[in-house]
Amino acid sequence: MMPGEIGMIRDILMGPQMVKIEERFEALNAKFQELEESLDRKSQDLEQKATQLSSLEKEVDTQFSAIEKKLESSVEKLEKMIEKVDTTSKAKLGKMLSDIGQKLMDNR
Repeated sequence: MMPGEIGMIRDILMGPQMVKIEERFEALNAKFQELEESLDRKSQDLEQKATQLSSLEKEVDTQFSAIEKKLESSVEKLEKMIEKVDTTSKAKLGKMLSDIGQKLMDNR
């Protein structure tokens, strides 16, 4: 038997099964390519969302920094106001005590 004859005999005996195997292989290959494309799209979407998240994180950091600066400024202003009120209260109390002392001296 020659190699060509063996191939012909194989095709006669295995032909229908080989066609089915090839069809299944091509279907699996098509499904694999479909899944690979889907994975690529999802990967790109994930990268885009990661970039958006990074951008959002920077924006949040910037806003928190601005809020922190405003809060610090407000605390400083409040501390100055408290100090001023405290100084004013001390002056008023001193004057009031001085007036009381003067009245006590006058009433002797």
